[in-house]
Amino acid sequence: ILKPPAQYISITKFSALFAILALLSACGPTLRPPTVSTQLLEQEAALQRELLFKTFVDRSARLQRIYTPLRIANADLCGSNISPVTGISGLDRQAVPADMGTAAHRLYGVNDGITVIDVIPGSPAAQAGLQTRDVITGAANGTGVMPSGWTWSGLTVADLVKVIQKSAGNPITLLIRRGGNIFPIVVNPQLGCGYPIHLIHGDLLNAGSDGSRIFVFTGLFNHVPDDREIAVIVGHELAHNVLRHREKKEGNKAVGGAAGLVFDIGLAALGVNTQG
Repeated sequence: ILKPPAQYISITKFSALFAILALLSACGPTLRPPTVSTQLLEQEAALQRELLFKTFVDRSARLQRIYTPLRIANADLCGSNISPVTGISGLDRQAVPADMGTAAHRLYGVNDGITVIDVIPGSPAAQAGLQTRDVITGAANGTGVMPSGWTWSGLTVADLVKVIQKSAGNPITLLIRRGGNIFPIVVNPQLGCGYPIHLIHGDLLNAGSDGSRIFVFTGLFNHVPDDREIAVIVGHELAHNVLRHREKKEGNKAVGGAAGLVFDIGLAALGVNTQG
């Protein structure tokens, strides 16, 4: 009589055991998930949205802290593509999502005008004495001028950017509300590279540039906690723009690809892939 192989017997025994366990589990009590009220679910969802909002705002300010010194230090390499830099990170009500207005007020004090979220150390704004949580209620080009905004202010970040850009590096006067006091300060912008940087919400461990802008994904902050390493990555993307690698790559892909390869190898040593 032929005997089945030993492994076949083992498989048969295990199959019988699984069948018994399946029957036993079918006879046991049915597990039911706990009932959670709709109100609790909505509260948790709101907390998660608020956490996402705060994380994005804080990382945006952190990215500006990293990029601002690079912009100023490399201004001479950017040719004619330069713009005034103040070192102010701010937030206004128009920039806040409609469902985050209350959270923005509670977390950062956002109400009217522009709430200062961060002041880059050593920047023109820091040298002028601007502080976090100050409210910028008015802005004008020049010194010896008095901007409007002594009471309620409708000043937005977009308005302030226009004043800064128009200054061309010359002094600007800001009207500041701090506590119960309102007073003017003069900021002397420094010229820096004119490539704006954008933080994009996403889990990608990546950063990129398109010849005129720099993009950084929020996922990079999850995996690269050291700001010095992020500065290397941002500097790498700035170099792509300054050296016009995008244009060269479109004109000669072989040369363009090789030009960025040295930087990518250097970043790979840090454990970060910039994807060019």
